[in-house]
Amino acid sequence: MQQDKDSRKFERFFRSPQIGDDVIKPPMSGVSCENIRIALRWLGYKIEDGDQYDGKLAKVVLRFQRDNQHSSQDGFFGPGTRRLLIQKLIEKSGSHIFNRLLKKEIRLLFLAAEPSDLARLQLGKEFREIQEKLKLAKSRDKFLLELPQLSVRPADISQAMLDFEPQIVHFSGHGMSEGALCFENQAGQTQPVNPGALAALFEQFAHIVDCVVLNACYSEIQAKAIVEHIDYVIGMNRDIGDDAAIAFAIGFYQALGSGRTIQEAYELGRVQIRLQGIPEHLTPVLKSKKQEEF
Repeated sequence: MQQDKDSRKFERFFRSPQIGDDVIKPPMSGVSCENIRIALRWLGYKIEDGDQYDGKLAKVVLRFQRDNQHSSQDGFFGPGTRRLLIQKLIEKSGSHIFNRLLKKEIRLLFLAAEPSDLARLQLGKEFREIQEKLKLAKSRDKFLLELPQLSVRPADISQAMLDFEPQIVHFSGHGMSEGALCFENQAGQTQPVNPGALAALFEQFAHIVDCVVLNACYSEIQAKAIVEHIDYVIGMNRDIGDDAAIAFAIGFYQALGSGRTIQEAYELGRVQIRLQGIPEHLTPVLKSKKQEEF
């Protein structure tokens, strides 16, 4: 059911007013041809840029058909080839690929809470590091980082999600050993939010959010609940120090800003912790709908 919905959504990526519903034939719009090139590159095919349909593009499409034992009788980019390409994209990257390819901007929402009755954290430093790494990234024009939402109360989360409609949500703060995340109440003190409640919130935004990063202690429990609705969720399987949390964020967003996949960005985040000489690289865990755990 979900894959059928995703496939219909992705079909739009290959269509334009000059493309028929059955078979795509030259002449094609430059936008449509470029979208085909982007999709093939994502699957690892080397292909040059171009404004319109050309022989080089046709050769790569033919190679894709042969690699997947698909009949070339389907034409240059007929419905069978189109469905096969969609299937391969979903298998490789999950449904988050649609936002990565269909949207010009990837919106990142940074949420932070630091209740006055808990230890102080370096939340401002973490945000600045993320901001800096995305500004320096080669794909920096694709990312839109909203101003940080600080001292977040539970009601603030849904409002920020409604206002900003992010593809990535990053939470930085405290977590409890039983799995609750620590937000703030009206007095600025701890208000725990349990995994079931936060998962129910993200369920309402499953059509928008691709990835959730919970940079807080013991947040793996939350990640297990949220991944029922969101493709990728990163949590921590134990307590994590400030320096390790910041190092992970640096590596993760460096990689995303360079066009890497979420899994690759997660791995680079863990490597960055090791590069800092911090023995906590096994603390972050990645949960996904497609695979149990990385």
